Amino acid sequence: MRLPNGVTNWLKIERGVRQEYIAFPDLFKLYGESILGPPDEVPVGVSINGVIINNIRYTDHIVFIATTEVSLQQLLDGDNSNGVPKGLSINCKKTRCMVISKSETPPTCTLNVRRHHD
Repeated sequence: MRLPNGVTNWLKIERGVRQEYIAFPDLFKLYGESILGPPDEVPVGVSINGVIINNIRYTDHIVFIATTEVSLQQLLDGDNSNGVPKGLSINCKKTRCMVISKSETPPTCTLNVRRHHD
């Protein structure tokens, strides 16, 4: 890495990129595209002005958006099955499900992270 006072020693990176690295958000976006593909290629999500939105990405976080539990599970399964072979897995401890509804009875959401072995 080039610094104002010179060049640092070489460092072997065995996996991933340090989050402090300035290009990390852009690299994660490229990596995300290879796993999820462009949002309009997956036919589930919320349509806004004819454009399907099914995920929002910020640095190393992904928010999936769907209108049904089945569609949300489909997005989760696609991310998991495409990400695991590339070294990414879903952290179940940090994963949450939020349901927005006008129903008086709070809906439930039961999602499963299925382990894929390749």
